[in-house]
Amino acid sequence: MCHAPTYVSSEDRKQLSEELRFIYDKHLSLFNVRREHEWKVFFGMITLIGLSSAALINFNIKLVSIQQYFWTIGLAILFFVHLFYQKGIQRRNRVDRIVMDEVNRHLCALMKLSDDCAIRISVDTGLRRETVTHEKIIRGPWYSPRYLWAFILQNVTLFIICFFSCVIVWGGITKGKDPDKNSASSEVSGEHYAPTSVAANKSN
Repeated sequence: MCHAPTYVSSEDRKQLSEELRFIYDKHLSLFNVRREHEWKVFFGMITLIGLSSAALINFNIKLVSIQQYFWTIGLAILFFVHLFYQKGIQRRNRVDRIVMDEVNRHLCALMKLSDDCAIRISVDTGLRRETVTHEKIIRGPWYSPRYLWAFILQNVTLFIICFFSCVIVWGGITKGKDPDKNSASSEVSGEHYAPTSVAANKSN
C-alpha cells in the first residue's frame, strides 16, 4: 500500500490531487487501448478462421492428408498464441485496475470522504490493501475473478470455431446438394431420353 505525503496547505493538496489524477488517467488510457486491441485481435482471428473454413465448403476444396495435418497444427498454434496473449492482457489490465484503486483511495482521503462513501468502492482489490509487495510484485493470481468472463468467453468461442474448422478440413462437414440443380438435371435428362423413345415407337 502506498503512503501519500501529508500536505497542510490547500495549494499542496490541489497539486497532489492533480498529480494523482494524471496517474489515474494514464493507466485508464492504457487500459482502454489494451482492451480495444484485445477484442480486435479476437474478432480478427475468428473472422479469418471462419472465412477460410467457409471457402473450403463453398468451393468444395479437398485437402490432401499432409495439408490437413498442417491445417490442424496451424489452428492449434493460433489458439495457444491467442490464449497466452489474452493471459498477458489480463495480467496487465489487473495491474492498471490495482493502481487506479490505490489512486482513488488517496483521492478520497484528500477529499476527507467517509469510509462508507460509495466513491471509495474498489474496482479490483476490494478491501484488501496488501496486493502489491515491497518488491512491486502483484500478490495473488494474475486474474481477477469478477473480470475473468471475457477471457473465458473468448477462448471457449475460439476453441469451438477451431474445432469445427478441423471437422470441415477432415471431411466431417461438406456442402449439401442443391435441390434446384438436381431437379433441373433430371428434367434435362428426361428431354434427352424422350426423342429416343419416340424414335423407337416409330420403328416398331
